[in-house]
Amino acid sequence: MTDVTRDMAVESSIPRICHIDEAEVMGLDDITRGLYGDIRYRAPEAVKGKPYNFKADVWSLGVILYFLFVGKLPFTISDDISDYSDSESDQSTKNRIQLIEQKILNTEPDYALLSSKGFSEQAIDLIQKLLNKDPMTRLTVRAAL
Repeated sequence: MTDVTRDMAVESSIPRICHIDEAEVMGLDDITRGLYGDIRYRAPEAVKGKPYNFKADVWSLGVILYFLFVGKLPFTISDDISDYSDSESDQSTKNRIQLIEQKILNTEPDYALLSSKGFSEQAIDLIQKLLNKDPMTRLTVRAAL
């Protein structure tokens, strides 16, 4: 079972930090490449296999905030976590990953859901700017503060 399969198989409804031993310390101007962590938190540039910088973490922050506000992740293919099992085939897992990647690249989160839960326009605007698919125009951490 791969790390991605194992992470999806033991999925819980609470975001968690895992594989912290694989983390890299990066400067603001550093660029990296590679696929780390849970696919549902990955920035579009990482999904595309392009080099990326700290703004990929800004994207992940947007995913986490969306989850905290709404109670579900913005880019997922199923709300039923029982769909993930140890017996799931590698091909089935690859198909799930591809579907999630397509959602990250081609869809927007349900911002109307934030509105319906009573969140302010400022809160919704913050999440929209954190989840901007273009890393060049995505909000920076400094600007978010």
